[in-house]
Amino acid sequence: MNNVIYMDNHATTPIAPEVLEAMMPYLTTHFGNASSTHPFGITAKDAVDKARHQVAELLGCSAEEIIFTSGATESDNLAVRGIAYACRGKGNHIITSAAEHHAILDTCHALAAEGFETTYLSVDKYGRVSPDDVEAAITPETILMSFMYANNEVGTINPITDIAAVAAKHGVLFHSDAVQGIGQLPSNMEMLGIDLASLTSHKIYGPKGIGALNIRQCCSQPYSLFYV
Repeated sequence: MNNVIYMDNHATTPIAPEVLEAMMPYLTTHFGNASSTHPFGITAKDAVDKARHQVAELLGCSAEEIIFTSGATESDNLAVRGIAYACRGKGNHIITSAAEHHAILDTCHALAAEGFETTYLSVDKYGRVSPDDVEAAITPETILMSFMYANNEVGTINPITDIAAVAAKHGVLFHSDAVQGIGQLPSNMEMLGIDLASLTSHKIYGPKGIGALNIRQCCSQPYSLFYV
């Protein structure tokens, strides 16, 4: 691919050289299972714990609020399905937008077969969600709203703090697929008012196959793991 310029970093990024250098020992000599109690396992566990604290520092949360996943798709599934099942006794209504990633849209569609209802809001001509439309869509049955921080296709940045204020006002949990905003926009999830945030490594010069879900302690409940 001579004379080709890569300009699709919104889809994925190459691994940064310093990231690859940091990873290499764990792909070669430090190959232990982090659950093992021998030195190889302890070394691996220390690395996982360090990584968890680094992600927590990035998001302005505690390490206990970070769950590692295989990527943003799994994080989105876990967030939406987990809250839906955990809050089933409180309501069955979810609010999202028609412009979300398929990991959100497909999960909401699948939940319809289990008695959950989803309102899909339209976006304006700039691709943004209106906080007023969000508030108008809330019902006594609403348990969750999910809106992406920034759009990976057109670059639109949603008014996240305004949406978060609406969610908090009505006692509705707020999830955001924050993949496209991490590293580019303010990332302190508590200050932004986001209760659950999905992120992935390969969008910020890290490896593929690793992501995380930040679940603030205020909404941590037992989660069921199902995937579509």
